[in-house]
Amino acid sequence: PEYFNKTCGSPLRDFSFKYEDPSSHYVAFFASKSQVGNPLQMHGEGDSLMVVHNFAHNNFTGALQTLPIAPERLGKQTFYAFFAGENKISGEFPGKLFGKCEGLEWLIVNVSHNKLEGQIPAEVGTMCKSLKGLDASRNQIIGPIPSTIRKLSLVALNLSWNMLRGEIPTSLGQISNLTYLSLSGNLLTGVIPSSLGQLTSLEVLELSSNYLTGEIPKDLVNLRNLTVLLLDKNNISGQIPSFI
Repeated sequence: PEYFNKTCGSPLRDFSFKYEDPSSHYVAFFASKSQVGNPLQMHGEGDSLMVVHNFAHNNFTGALQTLPIAPERLGKQTFYAFFAGENKISGEFPGKLFGKCEGLEWLIVNVSHNKLEGQIPAEVGTMCKSLKGLDASRNQIIGPIPSTIRKLSLVALNLSWNMLRGEIPTSLGQISNLTYLSLSGNLLTGVIPSSLGQLTSLEVLELSSNYLTGEIPKDLVNLRNLTVLLLDKNNISGQIPSFI
């Protein structure tokens, strides 16, 4: 939007960035992507609406309910940010959270540092087409990462510090706009999928503190935008490549 011929700043700019806090890293990432000329740019003249609800750092309890955005704000090219990290929210993930997705142009969700549990449902790829960013780190989510997650048009995904098991799905390499991916601090096994080399927009890849084996795939040479690569505290072998 413009005011007296000047472009307004992003309402997400006010969130600070501290590298040691993955939640704030995630928020800062979206602050940058919400600027004019970036993938999450608001388009249209006078018909777009950005809504930010920040309930973080409180003592909210209970299960995740549907997104707390008024019905009259849906269906208007609405860009919605829902932050509820660092509370005491419990129950199954994602619960009823994505019940209003169809009325949103894009959605970012931060429910990190809570007590959410259960498995990511297999149908997650079709639950919320407008979901661009998800931070569900530091919860108690278990089970595998469903391969259907490839159907989401995510730009950022943070599932770190949960209890996810199994291998990293090769289908993650199909999320072409993914710029931030953190799966650190889980119980993931197997090798680093070479398909991650298809994520040419990727800037941050965090896979530390798992049980990954094998060598670093040569396909990662394609990640020309990568600025952060964390692979520490695994069982990765072979030589440290010179191409990263």
